[in-house]
Amino acid sequence: MVMAQEFMKRGHTLSLVTLYGEGSDFYPVPSGMRRVSLGLEGSSSGFYQPVRNNLRRIYALRRAIRDTHPHVTISFIDRMNVLVLLSLLGTRIPVIVTERADPDITPCGQPWGFLRRCLYPLAALLVSISHGVDRKFSWLAASKRAVVHNPLWPKTTEEGAKDSPMLSPSRKHVVALGRLSSEKGFHLLIRAFAAIADENPEWDLTIIGEGPQRQELTSLIASAGLNKRVTLQGQVQNPFALLRQAHLFVMSSLSEGFGNALIEAMACGIAAISFDCPSGPGEILRHNLDGILVPPQDSAALAAAMDRLMNNPNERHRLSTEALKSVERFRVDRIMDQWDAVFQRLLLVK
Repeated sequence: MVMAQEFMKRGHTLSLVTLYGEGSDFYPVPSGMRRVSLGLEGSSSGFYQPVRNNLRRIYALRRAIRDTHPHVTISFIDRMNVLVLLSLLGTRIPVIVTERADPDITPCGQPWGFLRRCLYPLAALLVSISHGVDRKFSWLAASKRAVVHNPLWPKTTEEGAKDSPMLSPSRKHVVALGRLSSEKGFHLLIRAFAAIADENPEWDLTIIGEGPQRQELTSLIASAGLNKRVTLQGQVQNPFALLRQAHLFVMSSLSEGFGNALIEAMACGIAAISFDCPSGPGEILRHNLDGILVPPQDSAALAAAMDRLMNNPNERHRLSTEALKSVERFRVDRIMDQWDAVFQRLLLVK
């Protein structure tokens, strides 16, 4: 909701339309923003039920969006983009569709992929979260595409609450942040840490986040004999307070749309290492200038980079200092300037 708040600060009137009911909200909706909850979430089975349910969603979206009298509609994520474009056919309301993930890594499935290919040319603009994602839509005319990165969440720089989890001050800490799922590559991070743990006995690894791979990762930690040195912290209300206690941050993702956790760690003043996966990290880190990039999914290279920084506090300090400067380009005001440029671009086209 950071962008919503910033849009309103800049004088835009916002309405939020969701298929889900308000009970599904994870973030609080900013005051002053009109909210329309359609309550049409849920899965479908068979052939006819999905068609019928999606026709209901298209009709409900069309009515709800038109009732807000928008100058422009911004839609988020693949399947919703398709539904919004279908719902506004013939209305002359410009639609900006956004893509947040590499479509080769997280395909939207059929018939959604086919519909996306047919309907995206009808959008006013496709805004991708990174240049890596944008390249996957090269079949769309360049005049129809733009790239705007995610902004750095302002709360990153806030002090943590008194009850925030604490890392042991007598130890040194590698920290990672993300959902415990296969695409985050935490199994590779654990293996990399295991390879150098004996040579670095004063270091521990903490992974912040929750997800379906918890049991698998717990077993991997146990089999490596690292129960006392690797912690699955679970979900944390304020991860930034925990990040600021770390000495090294590692992103081991197999794929990323962008990599918000990486810019958040950099903003907390931590030296960072990341796999150079197909999109995201390479647009954030500049290798050996403000962080370290290693070949994708190369656990041995990751272990070597971690070992080097673990044993070089001066290099960690240099990288963290440069990271704090570098991350300024993702400040929310700068990203919102780019969104204003997108709106201006649409006005010029009209």
